[in-house]
Amino acid sequence: MRNSDEDVFAIFRGEFDKAHEEGTMFLLTMHPFITGHRSRLAALERLVVHMKSKPGVWFATHEQVARAAAAQIRP
Repeated sequence: MRNSDEDVFAIFRGEFDKAHEEGTMFLLTMHPFITGHRSRLAALERLVVHMKSKPGVWFATHEQVARAAAAQIRP
C-alpha cells in the first residue's frame, strides 16, 4: 500500500481533528514504513501548523501528560 504525502497529511489531520472534536488526547504514531521518507516531514510540519490553529491544544511529552493526569485523580 502506497500513500502519497497528501494522503499521509489527510490521515494525520483527520485523526487530530476527531480527537480535538471529542476533547481527547491525540497521540501521533509514526510508522517508519509510512513516515520514513523526507517528503513526509512537510506533512508533519503542516500538521503542527494545523494543530496550533485550534484552541486549547497543548503539546506535551508523555511524562507531562502522565503528571497532569495523576494530578487530576489525586484527592
